[in-house]
Amino acid sequence: MLWIDPSLWFSLAGQIMLVAWLLLAISLWFRPLHRGVEVLGFVALPVIIGAAYLVLMLLRLPFEDGGYGSLDQVRALFADDHLLLAGWLHFLVFDFFVGTWIARRSRGLRIWRILILPCLALCFLAGPAGLLAFLVLRAVAGLGLRAGDSSP
Repeated sequence: MLWIDPSLWFSLAGQIMLVAWLLLAISLWFRPLHRGVEVLGFVALPVIIGAAYLVLMLLRLPFEDGGYGSLDQVRALFADDHLLLAGWLHFLVFDFFVGTWIARRSRGLRIWRILILPCLALCFLAGPAGLLAFLVLRAVAGLGLRAGDSSP
């Protein structure tokens, strides 16, 4: 599988996702980007990255070492750079999907955009922490944190 250099694809995927996250953040303030970023986050990237993930996984079947039955098996599985790349793509696409959902949902709730930005940053850096931050923010949104409210 010389055509799949894991280091090259890791770098390329990271650059693509960084641009996607920047567009997502900008879309909080620039309405014309909403639809395009949603297509990117809910359709285009999941399809493209999902296909790459599937190819990486299928090309490595059957797994010579490792599996999903124990932490030691997962560690052995990710010792293979191609499967490690597949795992990284999994994180990238799911975190961006969740970030896109956060942005869409926040518009529906009319939460101040500046408060959504840290949730997206956390989701970018540590997916579940960003989701948790948004869920907490959403839970307290009725306490004067909605756009248009005069209280801080």
